[in-house]
Amino acid sequence: MRLGFYVAGLLAVVAMGAVPGEGQTHAGFDEAWQDVADLWRRQVEEQGVVGSSLAFLHPDGELLAFETAGLADEANGRPVTEETIYHWASITKTFTGIAILQLRDRDRLDLDDPILQYVPELAAVHDPFGRLSEITIRHLLSHSAGFRASTFPWGGGEDWHPHEPADWEQLVAMLPYTTLLFEPGERFSYSNPGIVFLGQVIERLTGEDWEVYVDKNVLRPLGMSRAYFDVTPYHLVDHRSNNYFVQEGRAEAQGLDFDTGITVSNGGL
Repeated sequence: MRLGFYVAGLLAVVAMGAVPGEGQTHAGFDEAWQDVADLWRRQVEEQGVVGSSLAFLHPDGELLAFETAGLADEANGRPVTEETIYHWASITKTFTGIAILQLRDRDRLDLDDPILQYVPELAAVHDPFGRLSEITIRHLLSHSAGFRASTFPWGGGEDWHPHEPADWEQLVAMLPYTTLLFEPGERFSYSNPGIVFLGQVIERLTGEDWEVYVDKNVLRPLGMSRAYFDVTPYHLVDHRSNNYFVQEGRAEAQGLDFDTGITVSNGGL
């Protein structure tokens, strides 16, 4: 999905090497953290981010530091708090990857299995190189299969379209109009539909909807009880941040919820 789409939820990652260990003082960590937090606040301001949260977790799960900036909803002046919930958008892809690797670890698949073994409908894709049958799960995970960035083949140059296909059958209908852009494994090229195809692998191997599998096998074991897909549950609405596009340097509100349909494995969390 397009950079800058969910500017209410700027996600910052801090290197784990900064975690204080033996011989390091908490004061030393505080000083290093302040440098990171200052940089983050400058970026929030310079990039026009409406609201943001920054957290630092120790590998053992302890929350060492947490900062907030700006507003969860600009129109009503609601500030970002520790309870604010963001749409993670394409970070959802991480959870699809985790689910695939779980199935690998459980001997349900091999990363070098051909994708046609699980999603034979992809045989309809136009393949100017004659190598479609060589595309593997590993290629899809690494965004090197050759598929385009946007789910729609007519995205108007945009990686994301406001009317994503709701059903798998709709996406299948687009496959004859889909063309491999390069030979499998040739290079990296970010691909939304590639992750949707992995979502199908998960559903077909487990017999469960992607959302159900990920909730049971990833979110619940991690204690992520407030994580959900698409429509915000009523008891969490007051904590949900708005979503914003950055258009010509200005943030424009897009509303709280999106029905990501069949692309949920790609951006529905």
